Amino acid sequence: MVAVGAIQDFVFQNQLGCDSLVNLTVAPYPVDFQSVDLISCPGQPALFDGQALMPGDTMSFVYQNQHGCDSTVTVTVGLFQAASPTVMELFVCTGDSLVYNGETLWPGDVRNYVFQDENGCDSLVNLTVLAHPVIDFKAFTEAVCPGSFDGVIELVAMVGDGPFSTSLDGSSFSDETRFEALPQGNHQITLKDAHGCIASQLIEIEALDSLVLEVEDYVLPCEEPSITLRPKVLSHAGPLHWAWPDGSTYDWFRATQGGLYLVSVSDDCTTKEQPITVHWGDDTPASPVYVPNAFSPNGDGVNDEFMVYPAQGVEFLAFELLVFDRWGNLLFSSQDHRSGWDGFYREKRMDTGLVVWYLNAKITSCGRELELFQEGGVTVMR
Repeated sequence: MVAVGAIQDFVFQNQLGCDSLVNLTVAPYPVDFQSVDLISCPGQPALFDGQALMPGDTMSFVYQNQHGCDSTVTVTVGLFQAASPTVMELFVCTGDSLVYNGETLWPGDVRNYVFQDENGCDSLVNLTVLAHPVIDFKAFTEAVCPGSFDGVIELVAMVGDGPFSTSLDGSSFSDETRFEALPQGNHQITLKDAHGCIASQLIEIEALDSLVLEVEDYVLPCEEPSITLRPKVLSHAGPLHWAWPDGSTYDWFRATQGGLYLVSVSDDCTTKEQPITVHWGDDTPASPVYVPNAFSPNGDGVNDEFMVYPAQGVEFLAFELLVFDRWGNLLFSSQDHRSGWDGFYREKRMDTGLVVWYLNAKITSCGRELELFQEGGVTVMR
């Protein structure tokens, strides 16, 4: 046997019977060696020929090649570069939620999720859910007169991430911050910020108090020279302004005779006129005279004349009665209260219709002299 690397000569006889020299050199097969590099995720083994190798391990494996010689494979396990954890911050509107990785999250929630990256290694995601700044605002408004459309809502002190847009009572959003010509009652103001978050408030435009005037009838005793009328204002809006028949502007009036007195009261919203009746003493009628509103001059002896009738205890010191048609023609005049109009004009009986009358008189009633001026209409009937 010739060893590997040895050289030996061999002498043989050829076909002619002569010596034949063979020089033999034994050479080795080339060494069969291989290196294998594997990469694994942190903390996870790599498998080679059924052997689990951790990152950083180096191991040699010996096999037989086709020549029956040893074949060595050296395996080195490297490490994938670990990715830094991904830090995520997601924002939602206050009071809202979001869904991430199949989970419903609310502001303030913090979660850690592990996913697989493109190398099959763990990838850590650190998620924090935050809320956008809270939206808040204040609204300025003033009370309005009942039934008016003078209401104003003005937005002030808006808090949050602008720019803002606003909506009134469900209308389209705009950049308006002042709304005018509004009625009293509740109005919904919605404010939207730059992130689309919204906040709503119900703003009430209040109504000012209605003008409520309370009056009562008065009795003027015959032995008293006057009585003070004092209407009561139960509610009102703003300063009050008074007006009485003589032009006075006090909240009271001194009545010196019976009859109707019209008081006018105004506040910031409205004007009300209210009649006040002053009756004479217990047995004295409220009106010193009675003037009918119709008569029938047909000769039947009933209500054939138009006359002015004094109340009981009333005497005329001076008297004038004038009757006109609608064109201004004087149909009748009299200075005697006992003399009435018979419904004739220029010896012709008047047709059915309305005429007007004026009474100017001086009377005594309840122990005092009074001036009377009255006017009205009377219907001539057939």
